[in-house]
Amino acid sequence: RAGIILVSSAAVILAAHAAATTLSRMKKADRVRAAAFCMLGLILLAVLASAFMPDGIRREMSTVNTAEALDRVTGRSEAHTHWATLLWKERPVFGFGGHGYAHFMPLKAIEEGHSETFGAGSANVHNDYMQFLVEHGTTGLLCLAAIVALLLAPVCSIWKRLAKAARFLPRHRQPPPPQALFALPGAAFAMLVAAAVPLVHAFGDCPFRSPAVMSAFFVALACTTGFLPHEDDGESQPD
Repeated sequence: RAGIILVSSAAVILAAHAAATTLSRMKKADRVRAAAFCMLGLILLAVLASAFMPDGIRREMSTVNTAEALDRVTGRSEAHTHWATLLWKERPVFGFGGHGYAHFMPLKAIEEGHSETFGAGSANVHNDYMQFLVEHGTTGLLCLAAIVALLLAPVCSIWKRLAKAARFLPRHRQPPPPQALFALPGAAFAMLVAAAVPLVHAFGDCPFRSPAVMSAFFVALACTTGFLPHEDDGESQPD
């Protein structure tokens, strides 16, 4: 379900970004015609999806509702969130060490009167941020956040420069509103959306427990600057 929702949301966001950018560069008459064709295409796509959606996807989508999604993201009813919070409060600075949650959570649960057998799924909090807090403490989570901030700093710096330069471009070359968003080149925007997907997923599951996902996340952030113009390029805004 998480994959269906997140990938579909990312596809919609990227399609909307591409459509808005393309329409802004057209003449008014062409823009009206293109918008009409886009609407017809979306209607046709929705009809085809409803008629030919695989039963497995249809079954999973029928179980998705807003209340359940918010509850999973906030972790209000998750016992693991409760136990993780208690463990973090015991060692808030440096935590219990890598994979410590799987060893100390059953002890904490037994202290509270739970006598059930914990399976393989109990090794994770199903919230990566709480998992990092328990196992590496506030210090570990801040170090991880610092790495992300260092990778995003040059992106944000160039993005800010592009947003300022966009105001002085000729009218036909100005990005669509909000210019602060669309001043960012499409490829860089797509990389940031791709990096944001596992960040959202991490609130209700544990994608960053996979080294492959974590590597892809950091590589996406590190590569984003390659899609941005630099001062030595001789231009302030890509075509």
